[in-house]
Amino acid sequence: MPAMAGIRSTLIKEKNMITSYEATV
Repeated sequence: MPAMAGIRSTLIKEKNMITSYEATV
C-alpha cells in the first residue's frame, strides 16, 4: 500500500506543478 500512496502523491505533485505552471503562463 505505501508504494501506491507514494505513486499517487507523486502524480498529484506533478499535476499541481503543471497546474501552477499553466496558471503563471
